[in-house]
Amino acid sequence: MLPLIGMIAYLTPFFAVTLVYQTILRGSPKILTDFIRWYLVVSFLFLTTLYLEYIGYDWSVLGEVGEGIIIFDKVTGAKLSAYSGLFRSSEVAAWHAATWVCFFAIWIINRRITLSKTVLATSLVLVVVGLGIITGRRKFLLEIVIFASMYTALLLYFARAAKLAVLASVCGLTGYLAFILFMPDTSTEVALRDLHTSNLYTNYVSRTKGVFGDIPDRFTELGLAPVTWAYNSYGLLGAGLGVGSQGTQHFGAVSQGAAEGGLGKIWLEVGAPGFIIIAWLGWAMVRHIWRILNFVSRRSKPLSRISCGLTSFLVANLATFAVATQIYGDMFVLLLLGTALGSLMAMPVLAERIVLQKWSQSLTPNVRDLAVTEIGPALLAGNR
Repeated sequence: MLPLIGMIAYLTPFFAVTLVYQTILRGSPKILTDFIRWYLVVSFLFLTTLYLEYIGYDWSVLGEVGEGIIIFDKVTGAKLSAYSGLFRSSEVAAWHAATWVCFFAIWIINRRITLSKTVLATSLVLVVVGLGIITGRRKFLLEIVIFASMYTALLLYFARAAKLAVLASVCGLTGYLAFILFMPDTSTEVALRDLHTSNLYTNYVSRTKGVFGDIPDRFTELGLAPVTWAYNSYGLLGAGLGVGSQGTQHFGAVSQGAAEGGLGKIWLEVGAPGFIIIAWLGWAMVRHIWRILNFVSRRSKPLSRISCGLTSFLVANLATFAVATQIYGDMFVLLLLGTALGSLMAMPVLAERIVLQKWSQSLTPNVRDLAVTEIGPALLAGNR
C-alpha cells in the first residue's frame, strides 16, 4: 500500500499531462481559456465561503475536517482559527486562492484593458487575497509574489526587452534582500499562557506580512535540513517509496520527519539515486520548456503570453513544494498542475496551427483547399 500511494502521488500529474495534451490538440482552440474561465468562476464561489465561515455562518459543510486547526502566532500572541470554507482544509483553500490569482492574470493578459476593467480586476484580486489571508496559511502570498515576478520577467524577455527583464529581476531581488537584511525583526517568542483567542482580521494581516521575513529560516529548516535528517536516518537509499506521502501514516508509515520539505521528501522516499534522476529529468524539462517559450514567442504573441503564465505558475509551485509538501498530496491539485503542464506542452502545435491558418487565408480558394487538405498537414507532420 505504501509504494502504491507514493506512486500515485508522483504519476498523477503525468496522467493529466497526457490527457490534457491530447484534448487540446483535438479540441477547440479556445478550450484552454474556457477551462481557465470555468475554474475562475467556480473557485471564486467556493472562496467566498471562507467569509461565511469567518462571520460565523452556521452550516455543517463549512470548516476543517475533524477538529480543525488552531494557529499560534508568536508575533501577535493570538490563537487564530484556520478557516477553510467548502474546501474543508485551510491548506487547500489557501492554494486555490493563490492559483485563482495566477490563472486570473493568465486569463486577462490577452484582453483589452480599460480603466473600468482595471479597477474591477484589481478589486477581485484584492478580495481573493483578503479571503486567502483568513486561511492562516501565509505561503499562498509567497506563491503569488513568485508568480508575478517570474511572469513579469518572462513577458519582458520575450517581448525583446531582455535588459528590462534583467533589471526587473535585479530590482526584485535587491528589494527582497534589503527587506530581509535591514528590516528589524520584531517577532518574539510568546509563552502559551500569554496567548489569547482572537480572530480579528488585523491579526491575520500581521501574521501574513511576516511570511517574507521567515523565508530564509523556512528554507533552511524545511528546505535543506530535512535532506540531512533523511540521510542521517536512512542513508543514501532512503526509506522507500510512499513513506513520506500524505495518508500513508494510516498504513504504518512512521518515518515522515523529513516529508514537510519537498527535497527532504524526495530523499526520504527514493534516496540519492532517485534524487539525482529527478534532478536530471527536471533539468531536461526546464530546457524543453525554454525551447517551447522561444518557439511560441516567434509565432503567436497571445499564446506566448499564456505560455509564460503557465510556466510562471509551475515555477511558483515548485518553489512552494521545496518548503511545504502537504498540499501536493491532494489529487485535484496534482491534476491541476498536470493540466497546466499539458497545456504548456501543447502550445507549439497550437502556434503552428495559427500560422497555418494565416498562411491558408492568404491563398486563392483553389490553392487554399489543397493547402488545408494536403500541404498543411504534411508540413506539420514534417516539423514534428
